Amino acid sequence: MTREEKLTAVAEYEELLSSADCALFVDLIGLTVQETTQLRRRVRESGARIRQVKNTLCRLALAHLGREEALPLVSGPTAIAVSYDPTLLSKVLYDLGALYEDRLKLRGGWLSGRVLDRRSVVELAQCPPLPGMRAKALGVLTAPMAGLLRLLNEAPASLLRVMAARAQKEGAD
Repeated sequence: MTREEKLTAVAEYEELLSSADCALFVDLIGLTVQETTQLRRRVRESGARIRQVKNTLCRLALAHLGREEALPLVSGPTAIAVSYDPTLLSKVLYDLGALYEDRLKLRGGWLSGRVLDRRSVVELAQCPPLPGMRAKALGVLTAPMAGLLRLLNEAPASLLRVMAARAQKEGAD
């Protein structure tokens, strides 16, 4: 590679790494071309991007971005996957790692400026996707209000039931 090509590659890596909230580093040793193609397709379908990188140039990009704590994650054949939905991306990579019998290895990554080790990425993969977490949070927030609404509606409804029972009783007499 010429110096200009290297500078272009570093700029591309910087753009890739700064373009999303989450970046996961994976090891691709032992994957066939067909498996790599399937990996790229599944990552794209999840709304993420993946790119195989040259380690030295990736380290330079990480240093330029001030993310030196992620440097140990870049060794050997490295691919970086980035996304705005970290749970979905980690789940896709975790599931593919299980499918490929651990030939696709999660090394770690970072999420919102924090470095994640492999165990943290696996825990993230086991969380529900972002829309599911939002729905749960919305349910937790609306449950007290729904309970209050039922309580406020119960007094008039109870009065109406008593009046209806009395009218029915008087009508039967």
